Amino acid sequence: MAAETKKRTKIAKVALTKKLEQTEKQIIVTQGQSSQTQLAEGKFLSYQYNDQIFVHGGRCIELVDSNIVSTAHSALLITILLEGKLSFGYDDLQFDFDAKKAPQGVVVNLAKPANFRRSLIQNNRMNKINILIKPPWL
Repeated sequence: MAAETKKRTKIAKVALTKKLEQTEKQIIVTQGQSSQTQLAEGKFLSYQYNDQIFVHGGRCIELVDSNIVSTAHSALLITILLEGKLSFGYDDLQFDFDAKKAPQGVVVNLAKPANFRRSLIQNNRMNKINILIKPPWL
């Protein structure tokens, strides 16, 4: 009887990203590496109201399998996934959303900075919005 083995694919970890604007589309790329890799392409929004409220989101297609790592600062974070799949986490919290049947979301209160991680899935078409609130009491 032959034993089945699974081949593990190494997925790159990315620490810095940057948004590039082109004519009809915007691209998220790696930053701080010898060569830039396109991570996602679509329409993105970024809005800031004073120093306390930030809104980020958009509709995109993820171009590669990759893991994004960063630090999330103290804040109240609201994430709403309208379309696609989304896998992310803060320290020991992990969220795996699939909006195939209905939108999904979560509210997270980070009282202190945390390690943030997010997985990109090649060909994942996603539509999401993040609202970050930095109240004075945090």
